Amino acid sequence: MQDKSQLDLIISLFSNGKVQEVLNQIDPLIKDNPNDAVLFNIRGACYAKIGEPIMAIKQYDEAIGIDPNYSEAYNNRAITLQELGEHEKALENFFKAFSLKPEKIEIINEVIAILQDINNPKTTIDYYLKILESSPEIFVVNFNLGIAYQELNLKDDAINSYKKTLELESEFADAYLNLGLIFENSGEHNEALINFERAIEIEPENPNFLNNLAITLKGLGQIDESIKNFEKAIEIDPDYVATYFNLGVALRELNQTERAIFNFKKAIELNSNSGESYYHLGCLYFENKKHNRAISHFDKAFSINPNIDYLIGNRLYTKMQLALWDDFEEEIDILIKKINNNENVVTPFSLMALVDNAQIQNKATQNYANSNFPKNISSKPLNPYKDHKKIRIGYFSADFHNHPTMHLMAELFEMHDKSKFEIFAFSFGPDLQDDWRRRVSISFDEFIDVRMKSDSEISAISREMEIDIAVNLGGYTQSSRTNVFAYFAAPIQVNFLGFPGTMGADYIDYIIADQTLIPTENIMYFSEKIVYMPDTYQVNMMERDISKKLLSREELGLPKEGFIFSCFNNIHKITPPTFKSWMRILSSVEGSVLWLYANNQNIITNLLKTASNFGINPNRIIFAKHVPVDEHLYRIGKADLFLDTLPYNAHTTASEALRMGVPVITLIGNAFASRVAASLINAVDMPELITDTEDQYESLAIELALNSTKYNHIKKKLIGNLATSALFNSSNFSKYLELAFESMHQKSQLELEPEHIFVKDLLE
Repeated sequence: MQDKSQLDLIISLFSNGKVQEVLNQIDPLIKDNPNDAVLFNIRGACYAKIGEPIMAIKQYDEAIGIDPNYSEAYNNRAITLQELGEHEKALENFFKAFSLKPEKIEIINEVIAILQDINNPKTTIDYYLKILESSPEIFVVNFNLGIAYQELNLKDDAINSYKKTLELESEFADAYLNLGLIFENSGEHNEALINFERAIEIEPENPNFLNNLAITLKGLGQIDESIKNFEKAIEIDPDYVATYFNLGVALRELNQTERAIFNFKKAIELNSNSGESYYHLGCLYFENKKHNRAISHFDKAFSINPNIDYLIGNRLYTKMQLALWDDFEEEIDILIKKINNNENVVTPFSLMALVDNAQIQNKATQNYANSNFPKNISSKPLNPYKDHKKIRIGYFSADFHNHPTMHLMAELFEMHDKSKFEIFAFSFGPDLQDDWRRRVSISFDEFIDVRMKSDSEISAISREMEIDIAVNLGGYTQSSRTNVFAYFAAPIQVNFLGFPGTMGADYIDYIIADQTLIPTENIMYFSEKIVYMPDTYQVNMMERDISKKLLSREELGLPKEGFIFSCFNNIHKITPPTFKSWMRILSSVEGSVLWLYANNQNIITNLLKTASNFGINPNRIIFAKHVPVDEHLYRIGKADLFLDTLPYNAHTTASEALRMGVPVITLIGNAFASRVAASLINAVDMPELITDTEDQYESLAIELALNSTKYNHIKKKLIGNLATSALFNSSNFSKYLELAFESMHQKSQLELEPEHIFVKDLLE
């Protein structure tokens, strides 16, 4: 071009948005200067501006034809192709522009943007590696390469890319953040902490950094510090939804219900599509027995995202609490299919009341353990302690108060042989200071209230005290602290009593059971080694306080005459098939009634409605209310027959009925929880009360109700067996359990792997 002033004028007009004037003036210039690539490039930019991308590309092609090394033309052509959605072609042109002028970092930014649009990590990695071959010092490319590796779960490659980024730009906070996230996701909380803290040093007012630091602190068990950082993030950005949600989760773990509810509600206020917040609110309402509220929140979460972990199972389990059985079979089918597909859809405890299948329960429990309570890699299995004069047993529970677990175990703690054992209680439940807590607390060498401690802190206390055997009395029940054991509280860890099934975790060494509960063919479905007790796994006190009040049937709400079938199990254990059996039994026994335990009017309404659908007069279903334990034991004795539930049997309620001389009929199932009643019935030597099929179950109940001679024989035999039965001999049970503990300890001292223990063999 001869006249530079004309070119400057055209560039000025273009910069001021006067595109049409540029086109009017540039055509004659191109006619006079047909080999000037710059003019064609400018005309292409004009056509792009006025929305004629095809014409624009033709001009860029002309410019490139004149000057094949014209970087700006390739760059502009790439931008236009990107706008047309031709991402791959756009990338090729951006890459060509960069190869011609690698010093132009803005081209790299365009490449990054288009690779983000394409959202294909493998393609992204290929392009970034090509760029780094010629320009390895561009920190932003190393950083984005790390992101691509991270998306493909290529942990080591991602870490190396972020570290290279920080070598080139040491104050790049986002690289520290992403490193922290990688370590946090792999359970390396200490490494995560270092990187999050470094990111915050660089950007101390970044709420995202504080939020992630708080998550890591929670993972390290530093709950108080975690909460402080969540709260600081909220101070900086009161509209940061994720922090309210995460703070709610932390507070929920500390059982600070009201504060947790406030934060989940705040998260929903800021984002009405926060399905996870609705889900956690539902869980909180469930835990506080507000089942109707729980259902409504689970339903809302389901409408937003039906794939939230454990939502389907918890929603169905909550419906069971209210005896809402619509679509029960269809929902069970969905649950089983998802479990077999390795999806996290139901918690192990909820599943026990829904499905009678040891294999399915094992699979679901292993999924749950691996996802929520993996072995903590910062803690290692403990070597056995060698210099103890006595074996140190630690009992870990949230239930050291008026609770079915204590109703069974209180005497065991008192009967432990203190010449051989030191026993310690680790209590993370409420400090209710009732008679039961006062009784058991003095049985221990030391009673330690750890409810305000984190899981890692509780485990550390246990290790400092050199506990030899840590006994988990809660399993996956509410308020349990499974992570205490994931941190290795003791060299030997045992699953006992509170949770009727496998923990599915390789850091739990043994489960206390018996041969009725876990037949040989089911051993494969337990991650623990089995301790086979001689009679039954369930310890019971030899004597219980029973109310001296003399109450008539009428005072208990029962009819003057007629056979009384009963079941004092929690309502969630009643499934539609079980209830149908009961209705058929009532239909066959004229004048009989069914005595159930329920305090909620919604439950009562739902059950009576279902009974009416079977043609049963609602007056034949009697509902008992909550009363003190001694009064409850007394009233049980007014029942004629206890009808067990499947798949989740009566446990404490079954042994209480047997203690009061009430025969218990059970239909033995496949899984641990569905074989407990059979174990208890065998322990009082009444195997004739165990049935194998639904027909047998119903027929036996009907026969005993109609045949007074046979019923009286059964009842007399049961009462006669009680005095000598294994079920209520806590003295023998404590000796058997101690033999098992000694066997575990001996193997541990010899550094042998755990093996199945048959206590009978130790008696010989």
